Amino acid sequence: EAEADAPPEKSPPGPASTPDNPLRRSSESADKPPSPETEEEDDVPREATVMGRLLSHDQILLSTPDDFDGLRRVPAQSTLKSGQKLIILPAFRPQISLVATTIDFDGRTMIELLNIDENDAPEFKVYYGRLVVRASVSNTNLRLRVADQRLIELALGDINSAVGLEVYPKIAPGSDPEEPPTEFVVNLFALDGSVGWQSDALSGVIESGQHFSFSSNPPSPDESPPSRPLWLTKTEITDLDRRAIPTVEQTIRPERTVRLSLIELTETNPRFEIKQLAMRCCAHIGYFDPLIKAVNDKDQARRWDNYADELNEAVTRSPQTARRVLETLQRLRGEEEGFELYRMLWGYSDNGLQNNGEADQLVNFLDHEDLDFRVLSHWNLKKITGLGSTYRPEHTGTKRKKSASRWQKRLEDGEIKYKIGVRPTKK
Repeated sequence: EAEADAPPEKSPPGPASTPDNPLRRSSESADKPPSPETEEEDDVPREATVMGRLLSHDQILLSTPDDFDGLRRVPAQSTLKSGQKLIILPAFRPQISLVATTIDFDGRTMIELLNIDENDAPEFKVYYGRLVVRASVSNTNLRLRVADQRLIELALGDINSAVGLEVYPKIAPGSDPEEPPTEFVVNLFALDGSVGWQSDALSGVIESGQHFSFSSNPPSPDESPPSRPLWLTKTEITDLDRRAIPTVEQTIRPERTVRLSLIELTETNPRFEIKQLAMRCCAHIGYFDPLIKAVNDKDQARRWDNYADELNEAVTRSPQTARRVLETLQRLRGEEEGFELYRMLWGYSDNGLQNNGEADQLVNFLDHEDLDFRVLSHWNLKKITGLGSTYRPEHTGTKRKKSASRWQKRLEDGEIKYKIGVRPTKK
């Protein structure tokens, strides 16, 4: 496998600091690990309130007061305080205590600890992700803020009560991901006991095995999540990730910058499964060079679709990560081509495909001179149509000609569209 090039000395410029930007850039502190002696002073505001503790010893939990580049690993048994943003990497499942609850995370999650109210109810903000909250005493209350859009108050009646929470932005394929999302999907799942909820003027109770979805446009029955998804009760980790997790966990240390540790794994570790997990973790903390380069690497052909999925997930995660993907693409591929590649990561609407010439462009990109254009156009065409293909982006133009012509025929027959009754969705 080709090794990734060394990262630039300075990260590309990011969006300006704004109150609604969950992870502001701070290039002055990039790659400067804090000293252990000043850990708490550097990580949270001086007037912060202790809200809980990290319970896991062998699971990675990252913390920052504001930005990607200030991330560092939280040492085991460390206290957690208001003002901290907590990020959970793919494949990791840390557990924390928070006042009268324990919280298990299901990877790919970001929350911000806010405060404890006068009734000892912890309050935190969920930007995206999945988590399970379990009461450790009876009559436990907590307050969840979904980004900056919704406050949900939960009441867990007894010590056996548990609730699962899933949050993600609802973004239509083809929409500009740098526009702030106007809606978040919020799914609540009662695992054990009864869970009371209140949001604005609405309130209700869900019993064990039931779920409730918050959305201004509720999903149709076909789109509704199952009442008990596997992630609520079972750790879903691939064999590759299981083999890679110990090395990644041992490499990311509290005293060292997270990004440099992950870059080291992507560039120097000889084991594929470790490089792959490290690349995904890099993308989750806003460093996209390894994944973007892998999409343009013939040796990575078997994993291209997975890498494209990772980049698509990053683009739709937040306007800030979308901007960071664009900046990386334009730095590596030039302004115009970088934007064209970025556009393919948005996905496509049926209207755009049929009326704006986007289906034609995707099919034309199958013969593009650059490999990454062919990879992303083919990935899109398969996702849109659900059709199989013998097309291989890494083949020569002569070898690609016959299979590319089949996509041209499908275009002429009006088949580059979503199947009837299937709406493009984020998840």
